[in-house]
Amino acid sequence: MAQVATSKAGQMQVEAVAVQPRRRTVALIFLTGLIALMIGGLALASGRTPAEITELHGVQAMTVVGGDVIYAGVRLEHPLRHEIYRSVNGGRTWKLVAAGLPSRVTALAAPMADGPLYVGTESMGVLKSMDGGKTWQPVNAGLGPMPNATITSLTVDPDSPNRLYASIGYWLGTGEAHFAPMGTYVSDDGGVSWTRLDAGAAP
Repeated sequence: MAQVATSKAGQMQVEAVAVQPRRRTVALIFLTGLIALMIGGLALASGRTPAEITELHGVQAMTVVGGDVIYAGVRLEHPLRHEIYRSVNGGRTWKLVAAGLPSRVTALAAPMADGPLYVGTESMGVLKSMDGGKTWQPVNAGLGPMPNATITSLTVDPDSPNRLYASIGYWLGTGEAHFAPMGTYVSDDGGVSWTRLDAGAAP
């Protein structure tokens, strides 16, 4: 799972955090562009993100897969664009794997390094790639009462790679839009179909 953080580690502001609980791995990207990868609280590797990731509104979401593999979804300015980068060495080096995404990346999830990649977006629900980010397909059947959901979190069950959990919401209104959470959904078939969890149930 991944989430954007705005807390401070020492004197450096954290831009994004990703956790791989099975290996107790934590990846931190700082506003300065420095990335730290830790296992059990011990520093494992460190490096720098691509220079463009540190632009304003850079890292939007991250996920750690298998320890050393990290995906980072970024929003870049001038011109505005949404991209995904991949590192296979704990953040020392990065490669652009998906450019020109149609919506801002809000969440990332992947069950394995060479398996499917799922992207939560701001206005198009969940997208799925089976070829490392070259092509994408929407996988939103049953995900919410109307299209264009914003995905606020996206998680793969570590014991069942085809099981996904997604929390969604919608921006409502025009002049003074507000965000309305709409619950958490589960898919047992890799995003092909979704059902809403009962109120109060936790994934």
